[in-house]
Amino acid sequence: IVRQDIRVERTTSFVNPPHEHNNPDPLAQTFMVDAKDGLMLTSVEVFFSNKDAVTPVQVQIRTLVNGYPSQTIIPFGQVFVDAGDVNTSTDASEATKFTFPSPVFLKENTEYAFVIKSNSPNYTVYTARMGQRTLDDSRLISKQPSFGGMFKSQNGRTWTADQNEDVKFVLNRASFTTGTAGNLHLVNDVMPTKTLRNNPISTTNGSAEITIHHRNHGMHSTSNNVTIAGVPSGTVNGIAHSNINGTYTTIGNIKLDSYTVTAAN
Repeated sequence: IVRQDIRVERTTSFVNPPHEHNNPDPLAQTFMVDAKDGLMLTSVEVFFSNKDAVTPVQVQIRTLVNGYPSQTIIPFGQVFVDAGDVNTSTDASEATKFTFPSPVFLKENTEYAFVIKSNSPNYTVYTARMGQRTLDDSRLISKQPSFGGMFKSQNGRTWTADQNEDVKFVLNRASFTTGTAGNLHLVNDVMPTKTLRNNPISTTNGSAEITIHHRNHGMHSTSNNVTIAGVPSGTVNGIAHSNINGTYTTIGNIKLDSYTVTAAN
């Protein structure tokens, strides 16, 4: 676990008044990844003093542009937490964990930002400001333990840096066991039904081989399975429709837009 704890001295609100919910005021905190080969971020912990009774809050991991948070969210780097699952405290001791749906890869020697957003004005997070005292009044905040800065915004696009203030947070990264075998389970998706063009079947009199004209079918192995359905009642060059409709476990004469199957009878 990588812990980036900030000494606490006050709280900072980070959202618009209620009548401006369509443009919430987010709060951002930047951080530097200095781990060799990068890291896989699993969650971010933020410390709240107040919360909303109903409206959720979210955290996003974003890239930076010229040192400022961008609009680009890292893949899997967005998660919502319901209001009922948000922890609050009066001494910044209770964290709320935002666990991402999948570990988020962050590159080595690269700076990122996590952004806290909500459509409620009732969320308040703990921050620390240089030169002021901690909540318990035990010491003066004299240095920043992590390389990063806090940013405020009125519209989520234009950011103002605060060089002397930081959000209290914890970053949790994945730890992997190497040199062991793993199991990968793959499950085939259900293939959709495709309606072919008019007259998609070609036959040769006296032959059980049927050519199916199927544009861009994508089946390039003779062991592919295909189900033919919808051939109307009757015969096609002596082959009954019931011997054309059905599932075939092998195909032949594979071309880009066609293949052949052999009639059942």
